[in-house]
Amino acid sequence: MSKPDRIVIDDQVASGQPVIRRTRVPVSLVVGKLAGGMSFEELMEEYALERQDILAALSYTARLLQDDRVVAILVEQGRLSSGKAAKLAGKSRVEFLSSLGKSEVFTLESELRDLEAERISREAATE
Repeated sequence: MSKPDRIVIDDQVASGQPVIRRTRVPVSLVVGKLAGGMSFEELMEEYALERQDILAALSYTARLLQDDRVVAILVEQGRLSSGKAAKLAGKSRVEFLSSLGKSEVFTLESELRDLEAERISREAATE
């Protein structure tokens, strides 16, 4: 996945987390502060960032969430339901879980059981 020029990943900086170029400010901190209600202006003042740095962090995060493998990790960690993950990926839940199998991404057995239960339920409803 490509990243905006303003985002860098260096093992020697912030334990290899994506950070804003020429800073030690992690992308996750920027997005977390915005999610917590901090304004662009407050972020810019507190962390000496430019507006374009913040936009790059948001752009990087948005692209990251469109990657099925990243979304699968969030599902696996219990941070995101498979239904919400599918919406982020722009797919139905069935399509999303199927794509994980095709791309050799580990799929939770419970998710597979849920899919099978849904399929059986749909079949029963159509009979």
